[in-house]
Amino acid sequence: MDHRFAPLRHRLRRLALPFAGLLLATGVSAEQLPPDCGDLGNHYGPYDYTNPSHFTEKLPVVEQFHFSREQELSTFKPNSKEKVDFDYTLRAFPNHHRALMSLVRWLKNHDRDAWQGRMRAECYFYRALAWRPRDSVARMIFALYLHQNQRLAEAEQQYQNAVKIQPDYAEAHYNLGLLYADQKRWPEALASAHRAYALNYPLPGLKKRLLEAKAWREPAPAAAKPAEPSESAVPAEPATAAEPTKTEPPAAVPATLPDPVPESTPSAPTPTPAAPSSGTPT
Repeated sequence: MDHRFAPLRHRLRRLALPFAGLLLATGVSAEQLPPDCGDLGNHYGPYDYTNPSHFTEKLPVVEQFHFSREQELSTFKPNSKEKVDFDYTLRAFPNHHRALMSLVRWLKNHDRDAWQGRMRAECYFYRALAWRPRDSVARMIFALYLHQNQRLAEAEQQYQNAVKIQPDYAEAHYNLGLLYADQKRWPEALASAHRAYALNYPLPGLKKRLLEAKAWREPAPAAAKPAEPSESAVPAEPATAAEPTKTEPPAAVPATLPDPVPESTPSAPTPTPAAPSSGTPT
C-alpha cells in the first residue's frame, strides 16, 4: 500500500501533561533511549511544542533559521536536494509536530542511503515520545511512520496508545481503521470507522474500503434518553453554589502544510494553532 498523507481538518487539544517517565506499552523512557539516540539534553531547550509559552517565545527563532517554509515544502518533493535541518529543530523541540511529519515525508520520498543525519532518523521519533509520552500527535506521527514502513504491529500499538491518551482523536481512530483494513480485519476496521465518523472525521476513504469489502454497516442508532420530568413534577430545592467550570486547555499546535492525496490512505495530523507562530498556514 502506498501510504501518503492528507491534511487533518480537526482541532487538536493541547496535551501538555507532566512527563510520565515510562512510555505506554512499547515506548521507552528518557533513560531507556537506544544508545545511538543520544540524550535529551541540549544547549537550547529542549522545549515542548504543546506548551503555549514555549510555542510563542522559543519556537520562532528555531523555525526562522532551521525550519523554514521552503524547507518544509521541499519534503513533499521526491528526492528534493533542499537541506532540512531536522537535527537542530528536533533537538530544540523534540515533539515538533510539523518537523516530525516532514521527516516522515522526507524518508518516504528519498532512498534509504540519502539520510546523512547525526543519528538514525528513527531516533527522532523515540526522542519525541521520551520527551512527552502523552503527546498523542507525536505518537500518531510515529504510528504513521511505522505504518508507512509496514511495521503494522508496532503501528497498531502506537495508534491505540494515541486514542488511549486522547479518546476523541478522530484521526487516530481513522488511521487505525485503515491499518485494520490493510490486514482485512473488517470488524475492527468497522468499529474504528464508526468511532472516527461519530467524531465528524470528514474523509470517506475508510468507509469506501469497507463498502468494497462488503463489510460496512451503519452504526446502531443511539438510544433515546428518557424524558426529563417537568418542573411542576420536581420539588423545589435550595440553590447551591455553582461548581466551577473546567476550562479546556488552549491548543498550541500550528497547522502543517496541505498535502492533498487520495482519501483512503492514512491522514497526517495537521492541527490548528491557537497561538501566533512563524509556522506555515494551512
